[in-house]
Amino acid sequence: MKDPDFENSRSLLQHILANLQNVGPKQSTDHLYVAAEILDNINAAEATVAVTATYLVWKLTEHPEWQQKIRKELNALAVQENGLISFADVNGHVPSLEACLREVYRLHPASSGRSERLVPKGGRTLSNIYLPEGTIVTNSVAALHRDENIFPNPDHFLPERWLEGDEEMLNRRLNQLIPFGYGGRVCLGKALATMEIKLLIAGLYRKYKTVMTEASTHASMRQCSTHDAVPWGLQCVIECQLVDDDQ
Repeated sequence: MKDPDFENSRSLLQHILANLQNVGPKQSTDHLYVAAEILDNINAAEATVAVTATYLVWKLTEHPEWQQKIRKELNALAVQENGLISFADVNGHVPSLEACLREVYRLHPASSGRSERLVPKGGRTLSNIYLPEGTIVTNSVAALHRDENIFPNPDHFLPERWLEGDEEMLNRRLNQLIPFGYGGRVCLGKALATMEIKLLIAGLYRKYKTVMTEASTHASMRQCSTHDAVPWGLQCVIECQLVDDDQ
């Protein structure tokens, strides 16, 4: 806030303070509201990305054949002066990474809480049950992501499901993949989080491979809770090894 350019910034903090000034005299609790709102957003942006990246590395370590597919696709792309591949290339030309990330979003959503909504005016009938307008309803992200009619063998990590099959089924799967929520209240950080994770994984697996250690197991990696759903062991210990140029 002491930055001379703060008043002209487009930061979240600047917008919150501007809105507080527009609603009238400052209250003694304003600073608590501002701190809580900023911390909420920092936590949402940091914790969810960390959880998804952790489980993606874990799954790729469990399935080294997908590491090799991702690395092969990355090696076919141009490297920038900074030694990295551009996000545009990573985002559009590494289908194996896209498929693996979608599968991790499906199996291990970082935040799969209630996502409550109100039934709109006039009410709605769902599964032969009438719900009056104003009723609070919610959905189970875990149930949607494990619908056997859409995702056969739903408990298995199968990235190929996003690369095979007809276009209609792929669209049905995409429509039922909602780790960031859905509709007008979808997570605002969805695009940023996906970019961060893809660039991280691309930077890691272009030069390294990961292998299992005895420190992390299926029990320690079991996901807990539905919000900030970290592994039970609170860590994922794997080993990184440099790959040969011909790999």
